[in-house]
Amino acid sequence: MKKNLRTIIYLMIVIVIAGGIYLYSRGSSEGILDGLDPASFDAEATCTGIENHTLVCNAENDAYLYLDDVEVFLQKADTQIEENGDEKTSVSYEKSSIEELSEKLKEKNEISIAMWLTGAGKVKTVMILEQSFENNSASLASLEGLDPDSYTAAGTALRLNQNSIRLAPVSYTTEDRAKFAEYVKDYTLSRDVRFYLETVRIKEQDGEVTGRNLQYAKITFRQAKERISEEGTSVYVWFNQYGNIANVMICIEEAADA
Repeated sequence: MKKNLRTIIYLMIVIVIAGGIYLYSRGSSEGILDGLDPASFDAEATCTGIENHTLVCNAENDAYLYLDDVEVFLQKADTQIEENGDEKTSVSYEKSSIEELSEKLKEKNEISIAMWLTGAGKVKTVMILEQSFENNSASLASLEGLDPDSYTAAGTALRLNQNSIRLAPVSYTTEDRAKFAEYVKDYTLSRDVRFYLETVRIKEQDGEVTGRNLQYAKITFRQAKERISEEGTSVYVWFNQYGNIANVMICIEEAADA
């Protein structure tokens, strides 16, 4: 499933997943968020429709009921990745609405979003994620033609076996099991499922994040299984036309070499 959207706040995905997504350059328009931390969302998904006060997401596998007074924001990000994997991003924000999200879906069929949930699991805030993305990383060859920006959904992997993968929302924590219980599901893997690794190396200076370096690699099922823990591991997934997962990209972060 192809899309021209990518979340860049890896703290928003975890990588945070985050993922994914990290916010290193925030535009002056961040004040419009009225104190909302854009990296603090509870779930990230690909929205494909709005029906009966519900956001239909992730190839129609998931549904999120939103509140009557749901807040909606638009995040615009411009990202470039240089040949050595270094990433540069600028970000701005605008107020939006469910109606505007609906209009965008008519144009694009699918939209990347981040969501903040109430204790009962309903959506109280939505962030529409729009990104201009240019990826020149030489490590793209490891992906065998897979576009890393075309993933169907981002989430937290809790378990992997030969036939399925258990996924939770991006910000899942074991302490909040009850909050996320409704959204923890097992998804079937396709017979020819492929696994990849995305490594984000964080650059810091004087305790401040100054950038990141992004690299990709193909890995085996065993290597993927070893990286997934019961505490959760950040991933991107691609669904095929039959609703099974065809590709899994595990996302990790580490400090860049000094």
